[in-house]
Amino acid sequence: MSDKLSNGDEVGVEPIKGEGWMHYRFHGGPQVRVNRVVLLGTGTFIGLQKGAEELIGKQSDAVFYDAGIKSGWEGWYALHTELKEHGDALIRKMFSFTGENGFGWFRIKDLNIESEAKRGSITVSHSFIAHTYGKAEKPVCHFIAGFIAGFISAAWGVEVACDEISCSAVRGDLCVFGWEAV
Repeated sequence: MSDKLSNGDEVGVEPIKGEGWMHYRFHGGPQVRVNRVVLLGTGTFIGLQKGAEELIGKQSDAVFYDAGIKSGWEGWYALHTELKEHGDALIRKMFSFTGENGFGWFRIKDLNIESEAKRGSITVSHSFIAHTYGKAEKPVCHFIAGFIAGFISAAWGVEVACDEISCSAVRGDLCVFGWEAV
């Protein structure tokens, strides 16, 4: 799977088999070994999230947010190592990469980056979490919010917090995430 960015760069992943592992790299680039990659169905992911909610209650939100932060840092490292870019340019590529033409986490509807104010927002449809989770009383995309916080913190070099402002699992068909430096 690949995508051409507006500047013509090709971004995508291709599996690399060997050593009993499956790694990913950007087309034409060297293999990036950040972490072992496993394929996990959305139903399995939501099963883990709902199971954690049943076992530990509201603290599960923090567990998935924290896991997202760590994943965001790993994602930043992989992209930064491969593309040698920083800041807003790398953030835009990351959102393209995690969008429907990359890993398929969501479809981007609007992206707003205010780098001088160290804040921004992204509006998405088809969040893999909200879409699979079903109806909920509160936002459920904690992992994605954490990923955004981790990636942008690394890209900007400042600690960033991200909140899911609205979630399609609660109402509507869009999820909105807002972030700012803390």
